[in-house]
Amino acid sequence: MESFYRQTAEGLFDSGVYTAGPWGPESQHAGPPSALLAREFAGVGDIGDKRIASISVDILSPIPLRPLHVSVSVAKPGRQVELLSGEIRAADKIVMTARAWRVRQAPDDVPSIGSTAQLPETSKADDSYGIGNAVMPGAYTGGYLSAVQWLQARGEDLPQDEARSAWIRPLIPLIEGEDPTGTELAMLTADSGSGVHVPVDPFHHPGVNCTLHVALVREPEGDRIGLESRTSVEPGGCGLTSTTLYDRRGVVGMGTQSLLFR
Repeated sequence: MESFYRQTAEGLFDSGVYTAGPWGPESQHAGPPSALLAREFAGVGDIGDKRIASISVDILSPIPLRPLHVSVSVAKPGRQVELLSGEIRAADKIVMTARAWRVRQAPDDVPSIGSTAQLPETSKADDSYGIGNAVMPGAYTGGYLSAVQWLQARGEDLPQDEARSAWIRPLIPLIEGEDPTGTELAMLTADSGSGVHVPVDPFHHPGVNCTLHVALVREPEGDRIGLESRTSVEPGGCGLTSTTLYDRRGVVGMGTQSLLFR
């Protein structure tokens, strides 16, 4: 299967081997199932002139590489703002839940403010992208990490506690036979923020996120997302990764992840 998922019926999806995360071949990277929920949110209810403003995902347990059942609904309808709710089940067990806010689009005469900052493009040519080239020593690279192209944008020579940036482009579609939307692409890649900036040795203190929140100012364009990420952690506290999301036009949104450090 040369895609993350193959749809077999309404709301039912077979999980491909490329959904596997960096911890091993048994559980999924949170990016693909988060994008799956974004896809289903896009088609529920009376959309009209509204668009997805934010999606919050809670990861309830490791997501196995098994068939997934995705269900979504309109939790609070509205003409200008509405709340959507969704969940993913594997073998009748809820493994991920999500909420999304869909809001009426801003008027065309609203000025564009705060979204023109650019993330530098790599100096390398597009065809220099490597497969499974994410720098994550000891990670399982047979799944998600082998299905995306990953290039460092800046931060390689900075102190370890400084932010890092990378451009990420999926090599395969989310769903067999479909091109991903910009929102799906954002959710597919945003969960990699905590992998872009890893300030703590993952062998001694692995960090795993239990949440992912993405807020978008507009629909991303193109085939890749830039992530500018900073991870913070405190003894006796927890970890937090804050990520600015880019496309080639500029800033498209923000992402946050809460991390458990062991």
